[in-house]
Amino acid sequence: MNLQTYVETEFASFDEKPFNELDAAVFTQLSMVRVELPILAQTACTLDDNGMLVSPSGNELPPVFLRDLLCAEFMDQMFTGLAASHVQECLLAVAMNPRYRTVRITGYQTVLDPVKEVQFSATTFSCPQFTFIGLRGTDASLTGWQEDFNLSFMNPIPGQVLAVEYIQAYLAQNGDRKGPIYLGGHSKGGNLAEYVLLTVPQLGGYFDRFFSFDGPGFKKDAFTAEQFAALEPYFLKLVPQDSIIGMILDSDAPFQVVESTELGFMQHDLFSWEIEGDAFVRRSELTQASQTIDAAMREWIHSYSDQELASFVEALFHAAYSSGAFDLKTLFGGGMQSVAYLRAAAASVDDHSALVLKRFSSDLAEALGVTMASQASEALNEALETVRDQVREQALDQVFDQVRDQVEGKLRAAHEKIAAKARWADPDDTQEKCD
Repeated sequence: MNLQTYVETEFASFDEKPFNELDAAVFTQLSMVRVELPILAQTACTLDDNGMLVSPSGNELPPVFLRDLLCAEFMDQMFTGLAASHVQECLLAVAMNPRYRTVRITGYQTVLDPVKEVQFSATTFSCPQFTFIGLRGTDASLTGWQEDFNLSFMNPIPGQVLAVEYIQAYLAQNGDRKGPIYLGGHSKGGNLAEYVLLTVPQLGGYFDRFFSFDGPGFKKDAFTAEQFAALEPYFLKLVPQDSIIGMILDSDAPFQVVESTELGFMQHDLFSWEIEGDAFVRRSELTQASQTIDAAMREWIHSYSDQELASFVEALFHAAYSSGAFDLKTLFGGGMQSVAYLRAAAASVDDHSALVLKRFSSDLAEALGVTMASQASEALNEALETVRDQVREQALDQVFDQVRDQVEGKLRAAHEKIAAKARWADPDDTQEKCD
């Protein structure tokens, strides 16, 4: 069972079945919907200079329910992110589902500024039982991904500042609202939720839970171990077993590992995470491959200064804009394909940018080379041990089969002897035989 199956089959109301982590994941995916398109078309609302959705009267937004977002004329523009088709399927399901369809959108902001290198959006979902503020993950724009890379050397990034301002504005207007309030996001949205709690820890008294679904960390030394430790009572971070995005950069926040049916980078898609009951399926730890790659990537990033990382990001996105191609799946795919991608990108830029990209790709190749050799050695040892176990099991099976055959043979012989004695000891049976 996965998240899509959940939204297609769970019809209990929030009174009958309270809000849970699966619902949090659903709302983080609905945060990837550009809700301004159908709302602006159906109401007199506008977007102000800060990208905030406002009503003409200045009061709260008119009633807009999730079911009202289904406008066929906007279906090809409303969904963004790496799993846009899955987000569309999710919206279609929740709009028909009695558990979700009357949840209201009571707040929304969207900002995309290539000059300031910021891509931010937040959506507030409300119903009588709770409020969930969803922070959008990275969309399909180069600006969004450049802001993500800026996390490696910048703290805060503009999106993090906007997230804090959005939350503070919400509390200023709704401080007396009753019921639980939750905050969360997927990918960069999870990072924003974590940042809000790290920088404004008193919000733990207002919000019932903060969620990060495979959200990345922060630049080195951005926060202290004590600040991360203070998150635990309020913060839930989930990552898949082969997590790449969720383990990149620095964060000592506690996390739990869940099962995914995909491999590698594609596990970042929440719709691949396995579900049992009202929760994602947990596992004890990350795979060895994820831990090894995480350690290598962290060491690689830590080997550069903030200024050097800034030069790398600038060169990388200069190449992305120049070539018109940016394949994130290849870049984050791991192994030598990431190195090959960086080297290919170097061919489309000026000499200085090319030198920066080649230097970083060479260092990455060295780091991954050691990592892959270690992984290969571990994989070989595991394979050998598996073969040994199989040989031992086969040998034991053969011995067991031989002993079983011997025992069964002796049991059959004994049974036949007992049966024969019983027959000849029975007078009636003897008489029948004589007749």
